[in-house]
Amino acid sequence: TSRALSANDRFAAARNDAAHPGRSASNGALMRTWAIALAYLGHSTKEVMTAARTQASMTHFDPAAGWGAAIGTELCRRAILGGDAIKQIDDVLSYLPNDQRIRFSEILSPDWAPGNHDEPSNGSVWTCLAEAVWAVRNHSNYSDVVTAAIDLGGDTDTVACVAGALAGATYGIQGIPSRWMTYINGSINTP
Repeated sequence: TSRALSANDRFAAARNDAAHPGRSASNGALMRTWAIALAYLGHSTKEVMTAARTQASMTHFDPAAGWGAAIGTELCRRAILGGDAIKQIDDVLSYLPNDQRIRFSEILSPDWAPGNHDEPSNGSVWTCLAEAVWAVRNHSNYSDVVTAAIDLGGDTDTVACVAGALAGATYGIQGIPSRWMTYINGSINTP
């Protein structure tokens, strides 16, 4: 953020970020990938992950941001198609280059839990995705998943977005409490 704000314009900000790719592995590219999962339902894992990485690269130059977006997108696509995406994490990770696979395998393993490891903040792609997957893995309905993600603190809006997308794909629209949908689809009528 400081590099972007210190630049004279958006082009200079992009050049600054590209020159320092190890510092742009944040969760922003991950949180905006869900439309790709829908648009690429009939495509292969490789095609889905390429599309997710491509959109991530527009703003996040660190390869980890792209791979995190690719993992999240593919997990979401598999859940929409009716699969137990969380149980398919190892297969999704098999599409990553070895250096990325090792890192994501550690944080997406079933024994990972928030606060038990020396991880970067959940503003990073790694911890954000790990916390979202943890919430889905350890809760059995949409509202509990999203509430658990929010309760973790930190970058709660993004972690809840990622957890909510995965939970929504897993449980379907019927799994979202109607009291939550009312305010999205309608208006609050006050006397």
